[in-house]
Amino acid sequence: MNARTLQKFGLLSATALLMVMGSHGAKAADCVANASTLKSAQYYFQKKCGVRYNTKLGHTCIKKSNGAYRCLTGSNNSVSETNSKVNTAPKSVTQISSDKGYTPTSGKCSVKWSPASSQLASSSWGSGSYIGGKSRVSYNAATKSMAIKQTTQSRQLSEHRPGSPWVRGNTARLSVDLYIPSNYNPDKDNRFAIGIRGGANVNQKFISGGGKNAGKSQDGWSVRINYNSSLVPSIYSYHLNRAGNGNYGTGIKLNKSVPKGQWVTMVLDIGLNTIGKTNGFAKLSMHNSNGSVISSGTFSNLKFRNLASWDNFGIIMTDKNEHGAKSPASILYRNYKLSVGNGGSC
Repeated sequence: MNARTLQKFGLLSATALLMVMGSHGAKAADCVANASTLKSAQYYFQKKCGVRYNTKLGHTCIKKSNGAYRCLTGSNNSVSETNSKVNTAPKSVTQISSDKGYTPTSGKCSVKWSPASSQLASSSWGSGSYIGGKSRVSYNAATKSMAIKQTTQSRQLSEHRPGSPWVRGNTARLSVDLYIPSNYNPDKDNRFAIGIRGGANVNQKFISGGGKNAGKSQDGWSVRINYNSSLVPSIYSYHLNRAGNGNYGTGIKLNKSVPKGQWVTMVLDIGLNTIGKTNGFAKLSMHNSNGSVISSGTFSNLKFRNLASWDNFGIIMTDKNEHGAKSPASILYRNYKLSVGNGGSC
């Protein structure tokens, strides 16, 4: 649907039409771009074209003079909804297909790694002494996501440590879109395939799986995301100054569960400590499809490194189901993005 058609339907004023046609440098085709493009540049389209993308409904919406939005819906962008408030979805909307997800971004950090879901699904996944590995991982073409099956068997583990990237910086952010099916009921002691690792080099000791003498023989670290039987996520960190004998990680728990039946974005931020200090941090934030924070928590006073040269960041993806699921299902993952910078945080 072009700009003049929008004007014909009363969705674009003459002034807005001029904006669309180029007075601000935006082409007509840009202003009625598809949903995925609008999602990634909401400010551009709202400012330059008078168009705003409804992230929850998957519609292109035009702001009216009274502040409401009139939206183009349906496969042919027909006008079938009026005075729709952006980000308000009817209960009949199927989130798995219409929800486009949300990835928080920052000008302080740049994206260093963003593989296709199909690439991740076809990668080498190990299981160690557990069961699962590659056999639990597949590609879901309908949602362009990676699916990891959760069965009723205990001691399931599918772990992937991508060989790249290893990128240098003082702070990192990993964001991942996550979908929990409505019929999934986990038991206790579980882990999402979301995590960051780092340290002295690509062969760090004790970056996961436990390691004694934390802070002495340990020259690497990892931070991953656990969840309990209520789907409440928590930070699980193998930092150098953790309590105990070093066999296990420690962390903090968020105060809300991961919603089922809709895409959410998990964001893990890591800030390395200043050398000689314990001022590092790990922050976990959970966002809904509109970008609003569902829950967030910061684990502070951490020591990730002894030397300035321990500034490597990499990925660790560990999907773990220790006791088996009460009700099996597949968890979906997509839009992995690792961003790294040198500021205090991303």
